[in-house]
Order: sequence, then structure tokens, then C-alpha cells
Amino acid sequence: MPKIYQIRQYLLIVFWFFYLILFPFQFFPPSSLQIADFSIILGIVILIFTGWSIDIYIKNFSYFVLYTLLIGFGYYFLYEDFDFIKQPLNYTYCLLSLIFISQVAKQSVFIITSVLGVFFSLVIQLFVLNNLGLNQEQFRITLFFNNPNQLGLWALSFLIFIAFLIIDKNELKYKKIILLPSLFLCLFYIFLSISQAAIISSALVLIILLIYFFRSKWIYISFISLSVIFFQFEKDLKIENFNFLVNVQDRIEREINEDDGDNDLDGRNYTRLGNYPQFLLLGAGEGKIERFGNNGLEIHSTFANILFSYGFFGLILFILPFINFIKLRPLIYTLLLGSYLFFTLVHNTLRWPLFWIIPYLMYLILSINHKNIKT
Repeated sequence: MPKIYQIRQYLLIVFWFFYLILFPFQFFPPSSLQIADFSIILGIVILIFTGWSIDIYIKNFSYFVLYTLLIGFGYYFLYEDFDFIKQPLNYTYCLLSLIFISQVAKQSVFIITSVLGVFFSLVIQLFVLNNLGLNQEQFRITLFFNNPNQLGLWALSFLIFIAFLIIDKNELKYKKIILLPSLFLCLFYIFLSISQAAIISSALVLIILLIYFFRSKWIYISFISLSVIFFQFEKDLKIENFNFLVNVQDRIEREINEDDGDNDLDGRNYTRLGNYPQFLLLGAGEGKIERFGNNGLEIHSTFANILFSYGFFGLILFILPFINFIKLRPLIYTLLLGSYLFFTLVHNTLRWPLFWIIPYLMYLILSINHKNIKT
């Protein structure tokens, strides 16, 4: 192996590790490049000079990105508004991120590096949480994210990846040592965010894990141990002693008692699909939202936003990579992916590279393990 290639691979894996560590530090506005993104950018620069290859998943994703650029530039020339191409350029960066990861994943240390990166990222946020003093009276925790839902999505993304590695038949020696603590930390951050969609998605993940390991002895051992601990300390375990659990309970009660319309179809702007059906074929682009009245906000749904912004054609192109994942994989992984996509029904996750990265990571690892990558 040429020495220059070895150096390249070493740098790429280091960049990937720091990307996972730095991702939670979102100091800049949403849709902007964050500190972690510079790790990806440096990796992309290296790939530009050394070359790369892509698989069928990335090819199909590139069709969607090219179509968003076509629609974006079309509306840009029509309205002379740069907003129409901001998001397509964001998706272009997400595509480059997948290309970067596809090259990193070829290394034998990729999985352990990813596991350690996720674990240390989760642990570091515990120190951030402690230093910021967010364990006092704050209702929904954000850490350094722009909003609590971002915290929930970050933790859910890692939870999906961890659950995938736990289920994966290729046994990992560090499974119980690192993955299980990481899983519980993800759940902890999801509850801190009090993101309803993230909580429901995480519950689906746990159900999948319980069903999958129904015959596993350690499930029963863990259940019996937790039951013994619960009954032993039942009198001391009061919900009011755990602020984040109280906040979760309060929010559930608030959503039940309040009728603010935030979670109905109109509150999430789903009704825009029916009010402007002329855009459902080719799309309305992502810009000048004031054209559509309502509350001046985008559609709070990934799939619905794609349908409205890029039409049926764009939605089909968006689904293609997921079809690559689903049609060749066992049902358990499809259910895991479905749990992740549940979050997207009420949130627009398109601008987060991590949203694209997690399904692709699962696809890559399965493809490498079973030696069936298609180029």
C-alpha cells in the first residue's frame, strides 16, 4: 500500500473521530456550517486530490441532490432570491459528507473508531451539562444545540446507530462494555430534550431490541436485577427527585390539556399540501415561504417538505437510497430505520448531515460485512 494512501486513510479516520466528538457543539445558526463540519471539509479536500469511488446508495442520493439544485436555480432566476439555492447547496454538502464516509468506512478500524467517537461524544456532553448547570430549573435542555429538538435528534441518531451495532450479527467484543452505556446515555439526553417525537422513536427502538433479544439470557437477568432494585428502593424512588422526569411528565400533561394546535396538521403546515396542489408535481422550491401565508413557517415534516418543495418526482428520488437499504436487508434493520424516520414526520431533518449519515452508515457496514457493495 503506497505511503501517501496510508497517510490519507489515517487523516480521514482522525477527521471522522473528531467530527463525532465535535458535532454537539452547534455554535452557529441552524443550516450553517458548524465546527464539526470543518473535519468533513478537510477530508473532502484530501479526497479531491486523491480520488474516491461511490456506491449505488450515493449515486441515488446524488440524483435527488441534482434535482434540488435544478429546482433551486430555476426559482432563483425567477425570483432573484438566493434562499432558493441555500438548501440545495446544503444537500450538496451532505452528499460530499457521504462520499467522505464511504472512503473512511473501508478501514478495518472504522467501526471501533465510530463506537469510541460516539461514546466519548456522549460522555463529554455530561461534563458540558454539569458545567452549564442545566440540571436546575430549565424546562427543556439544549446544551449547545440551537433548540431541544436538535438535542433529541442527535441523541436519537446515535441511539439508532448503537441499536444497529447491538443487533448486527457480527459480534463485537466491546458490545456490552461501550454500547450499552452509550445506549442509556442516548436515552438520557432524549429525555432531557423532552422531544416528543424523539421519545416515541426511542421507545420504538427499545421495543425492537426487546423483541430481537427475547431469547437472550441477559435480557431476563437485566429485567430481574432492575425489578429487585426497584422493589428494594421503591420508597426512595420518587419521580420528583429526578428533574428531567418531572419535566417529561409536565410536558405530557401540558400537551394533553392545551389545545394550541401546534401538533395538528395545520400547526405542522401539512395543510399547505392541499392548499397549493399545483406545486405537488415538480415542487415549489425552498424559499419565499411568505408566498403561502399561514404562519410564515416551513412544513414541519421531512417527507411533506420534500413533496411540497420538490414535488412527487423529488420525493421519489429522495426515497431511492432508502429502497437500496430496505430491499436487500433483514426486516429488523428496516424496522430500525422506520423508527428513525418516524421523527421526520413532525420535524424537517434534511439540513442535518447526521440525518443522512446514520442510515448510510448502517448500509455501509452491512454491505462491507456481507461483501455486497455495489459500485
